[in-house]
Amino acid sequence: MKKMILVIVVVAMAFFTAPGMAGEVTIYGWGDLSVDSVDNGVTRERDMVNNASNLGFRFEEQLSDRIKGFLQLEALFALDGEGYDNNDGSTSDPPFLASRNSGLGAISPFGTLIFGGSWNEPIKTSSGGLDPFVTRNGHWGPVINRGYRAKNQILYKSPNFKGLQLKLAKAFDEGDNESGSAAPGDLFSSDVYGGNLTYRNRKSPIGDVFIGVGYRNEEDFRGFDYDNKALRVSAGYGLRYNKNWFTRLGLIYSKDELTDDRLDVKALMGTLSHKMGKVQLNFSYGQADDDISDLKQKQAAGGIDYNISKRFKIYLIYAVAKINEPSRAFYPSYGGSGRNEIDFLGPSPDKDEISSISFGIRYFFKGKKAYQISEN
Repeated sequence: MKKMILVIVVVAMAFFTAPGMAGEVTIYGWGDLSVDSVDNGVTRERDMVNNASNLGFRFEEQLSDRIKGFLQLEALFALDGEGYDNNDGSTSDPPFLASRNSGLGAISPFGTLIFGGSWNEPIKTSSGGLDPFVTRNGHWGPVINRGYRAKNQILYKSPNFKGLQLKLAKAFDEGDNESGSAAPGDLFSSDVYGGNLTYRNRKSPIGDVFIGVGYRNEEDFRGFDYDNKALRVSAGYGLRYNKNWFTRLGLIYSKDELTDDRLDVKALMGTLSHKMGKVQLNFSYGQADDDISDLKQKQAAGGIDYNISKRFKIYLIYAVAKINEPSRAFYPSYGGSGRNEIDFLGPSPDKDEISSISFGIRYFFKGKKAYQISEN
């Protein structure tokens, strides 16, 4: 892991400081580790969990009076030393160098155009950060279709017009489906397109208002002979009493469908966050129902964050999920993004409930350095 970090830093800095370049580099990311205990009524597992810890480099250069170019490289890191979740019960080292939002892009008065891979799909960003537990234990994964990070993606973001913004994306099939070489379940073997439209007004007379709608369509879902269509509608309201005190409410509706009558899940989730100085209380409750199989899943979560500084906090989270038919759960993943084997404990076949408690620590970092290099 130390060698990987060193290689990424050397490669990135070598590019960013190349002769003839003048611009600014931003180094950003977060580290998040928690000690989790998960209980399915029969078995209890305890482990240290890496919650989507990542490191990113972004180089920006002013190409003209109206256009700015950028290169962004973002990677996951398994700070617990156990590797990254492969979504099949195994773990491995995180993908090298560009496993998250990475690519080349241009920013102009007409919007932002990005060519890259593993970028958040628009449906994933259509909820405006309303889930207070995202990437941590208690996140919306067992209830809401979270969206994915598709490879081979072109992404367009419109200018922000009085709080309105449009995002459109298209991810291209790598050709595995047509050749027949894609294994069923391969996340990156499909054509995907989608978009979102969001509105945010932080200075409205009634408070912070957010509305978002997101959609995705994946043809030949993960290499199978059926499609995935998902819709998400979100609304949020925030009231800030002063600089360090606020209350935020969120409501998220999701419809997730697999064609040929394989899945038709409707979900609704409510969230609440209340910050009082350095302390923030977080709550969420959601339920998902599959109209075809009559499966039902519910999740409730509560937690407290203590912000030691703007960048550093410790937290405690408790979450419980109930599934009416545990052996047939349609969103079996439980816990934060980047988790390892305890994510696969799952409900026991004869129990309908799984609970977990997490004690964790998170550190955000972001720093800039300007490079002005002579072209001579």
